Amino acid sequence: MPDARARRQSITPAEGRVLVLLLERRSPRDAAAELGLSLATVRTHIKHLQAKSNTHSIASLVLWARDELTAGRLQEALQTHAPWL
Repeated sequence: MPDARARRQSITPAEGRVLVLLLERRSPRDAAAELGLSLATVRTHIKHLQAKSNTHSIASLVLWARDELTAGRLQEALQTHAPWL
């Protein structure tokens, strides 16, 4: 199993875009509409993010991402998707 750093770095660009929108309090449906993706695709990205973060809900995924950002461990993975980081 990859360590936490490897999991953070393995966030794909598509997953990063979805995660940024979730951090902005967008729903999966809103994220799908904004990204021009199907809701099923967004849900797949969320499931992959949950597996990489060892979380089991969108709320816990967002809390994990906020904790990682606060600790300075997630900026590199999301920098191109969220220039405000």
